[in-house]
Amino acid sequence: MTRSRRRRAITTPKILPGTSPGTLVADPKRGQPVVSLIAYSETKVTEEASIELEKIKPFLKKNNVVWVNVEGLGDAETIRQIGEMFGIHQLALEDVMTGHQRAKLEQYGDNYFLIAHMLELQDFLLTEQICTYIGHGFIVTFQDGPLDCFEKVRERIRKKAGRIRSSGADYLAYALLDSIIDCYFPVLEKYGERLEDIEDEIIERCDRSTISRSTR
Repeated sequence: MTRSRRRRAITTPKILPGTSPGTLVADPKRGQPVVSLIAYSETKVTEEASIELEKIKPFLKKNNVVWVNVEGLGDAETIRQIGEMFGIHQLALEDVMTGHQRAKLEQYGDNYFLIAHMLELQDFLLTEQICTYIGHGFIVTFQDGPLDCFEKVRERIRKKAGRIRSSGADYLAYALLDSIIDCYFPVLEKYGERLEDIEDEIIERCDRSTISRSTR
């Protein structure tokens, strides 16, 4: 395993010097956006695996919480329209379109913007940036695709499990972040086991191959 294989390749769009802050530049290789929606209250849940943008607005008036997920960031116009619909600050949208951002939380008026990273261990470590914009009664998440730590949250919404259906968008944001962190533990356990194996090898016999593995 080499370091270059540990991170999922994400192309960062090239922004020319002198470009205005908040300019959105997309790389088509990041995939065309697929927009999904879950809208819910204590009494009702509506779920759309793929929804047209113009059909989202009515849900904002009818339901307690609306969660829109955008998978694929290869079209700047689609991202711009979503930002306009939810009042997302241009600088936040610029961060959405830029890969490999540091984890952070920013406040824009009464709304919040969070960047975190999802992990999944296959033959090598995969990482994916997840951006979350939290407003009154809604959450918008942006991701390149296909890593997903959120299925258990969706199941809790569908089955009305726990507090989630009786709480607001702030609780949904907490549940999503908690789910991201939960996905770290299997990865940490695997790396912990790997370190223990390397330690045993070093004690029993230390050769070039063991040293090489320990530095990866």
